[in-house]
Amino acid sequence: VNLVFRLLKPQSVVDVGCGKGAFLTECERHGVTDVLGIDGEPVRKVFGPAGSLFRAADLTSPLSIGRTFDLAICLEVAEHLPDSDAPTLIDTLVNLAPTVVFSAAHPGQGGQTHVNEQWPTYWHGMFLERGFVTLDVLRGPLGDHPHVEEFYRTNTFLYSHHQHAPEILAEAVSIGTSDPYIRSFSGSLAVSIEHQTWRTLLAALWAKVLHRLRRRTRDPRHLPSGSGHTLP
Repeated sequence: VNLVFRLLKPQSVVDVGCGKGAFLTECERHGVTDVLGIDGEPVRKVFGPAGSLFRAADLTSPLSIGRTFDLAICLEVAEHLPDSDAPTLIDTLVNLAPTVVFSAAHPGQGGQTHVNEQWPTYWHGMFLERGFVTLDVLRGPLGDHPHVEEFYRTNTFLYSHHQHAPEILAEAVSIGTSDPYIRSFSGSLAVSIEHQTWRTLLAALWAKVLHRLRRRTRDPRHLPSGSGHTLP
């Protein structure tokens, strides 16, 4: 959530498949007062007195709530819906917001009631058909984060309507979160490792190595035995 807010600074957020609302709580801690959680009816009791912040819905059916948000979140939800209902879920997300933070279980990940584990390109294609490009600006910074679950680190992408993608990429570069393998499926925005100069790739690799070395030297678990201090 911290990384997303550095990139986007949304004023309104909807979480589709919100569960207990943990991500919405984090959004509120970042100052967002306009939030909504969407999930199945059994989740309503979790929100208790804050029931106005929740809407029950069947995610296998088309959903329209008569408004949009700056950001939609849908994390590790899609794999619980049948393949035949996947397009409906993506329709719901792109109709709710111009920018979507999305992750879904990959093949072999495993989990309770998983019925549609897919590689990211499966989802990339669905978003592309709806005018949304894939921005891989989250996985790099999260790749070695010790407090983020592995499946979030490997599965999470930012999907943006093509009109908003350039400004998000510019912000990613300005705060140093982008890697040279940012992937997009829109011609003018297409950036892949094959099209980078060796200098760009070497600089990016060196920056990532330094970043990981700094993290290791600040982590007591990686200090030599008996060391009583951390390196600057």
